[in-house]
Amino acid sequence: MIEKNIEPLKVLENEAIDFINDVYKKYKEKVDYFIVSYSGGKDSQVVLDLVSKTLPPDEYIVIFTDTTMEIPPTYEVYEKTKEYYQKLYPNLKFLYSKK
Repeated sequence: MIEKNIEPLKVLENEAIDFINDVYKKYKEKVDYFIVSYSGGKDSQVVLDLVSKTLPPDEYIVIFTDTTMEIPPTYEVYEKTKEYYQKLYPNLKFLYSKK
């Protein structure tokens, strides 16, 4: 399935990266940081991946908000994701917020 759809997937990825880059250029002089809200789910994982391919790691922060209603694997995914991205981008900041 991936092989048959690789071209449309790349087009979608490039469109998303272009959008992120356009927003970054438009607002970079107006904000202190950009924030990636990370929940541990598939959607926020995709956003983090796209942002990490587009922005310099010292230009955005990843924030995980613990609502205390997450299931245990969510915390494991967050820790593994944090470890993975901080190996790739040592300057990338992860913040943990608990209600």
